[in-house]
Amino acid sequence: MKISKFMNILLYGFEVIVGVAFIYVGIEQAMDNNLTAGIILGVIGLAFLGYLIRIWFVGFRNDNENNWETVTAHLTGRVDYSETYQVRAKLGSGSNGKNFYEDYQIEYQVNGVTYTRFIRKDETLTAVDDQIKIKYLKKNPREFKVVYDE
Repeated sequence: MKISKFMNILLYGFEVIVGVAFIYVGIEQAMDNNLTAGIILGVIGLAFLGYLIRIWFVGFRNDNENNWETVTAHLTGRVDYSETYQVRAKLGSGSNGKNFYEDYQIEYQVNGVTYTRFIRKDETLTAVDDQIKIKYLKKNPREFKVVYDE
């Protein structure tokens, strides 16, 4: 699922508000002579904002299509099965249960180096003859995304 730039900005805005709220409550606690709680909350808020700033800039840098290269990956035939157990928090919100996942192994080469990764089953729908198009990040070929519309 692709999130629009507008929704992305709204999401970051909300996260910034949360970070600032931590800092504000931290300052308020410090002023109320609860210095330890104030310092802890302030540091959490600053760390949160620092993390958001890093994600913001890295995300925009990686969104540039010039940073990605298209290559054909091959499905190796290996399938990993995993399961998670989900506990519903509220009564009546559904039943507890297991979720099963199938991850398919792919291999692709960049500059003579072979990379082996896994993709979800639904990402294999674009595969033709056990091949699938992906884009890898030029500066870090381990990062990739499946190409759907090229």
